[in-house]
Amino acid sequence: MTDRSFQQRLKAAMVKGNLTVADLSRWFQRQDPTVRGWVNVGFTPGGSPTLRQEAEEDLQALEAAIRDKHLPVPPRIHPRSRIQLIIKLRPKKTA
Repeated sequence: MTDRSFQQRLKAAMVKGNLTVADLSRWFQRQDPTVRGWVNVGFTPGGSPTLRQEAEEDLQALEAAIRDKHLPVPPRIHPRSRIQLIIKLRPKKTA
């Protein structure tokens, strides 16, 4: 079995979790163009080793939320409720 790329894992999470790039941007707390590059172009998280590790841990948490049935996002959810759901479920960042 081969390891799936960061991009492949993100795309799978988007399908299984009914997530948009904007949802992922909120989940990872990264700018939308950054996350769009991960999803559409296949860029991998950059920056310091700490930031790269944080992105990997956040993706693992997203995959766990899907596996544990906290996602998918309901199809007819109000946009504000959608944002609140993503913020509630995402990993808490420590300063």
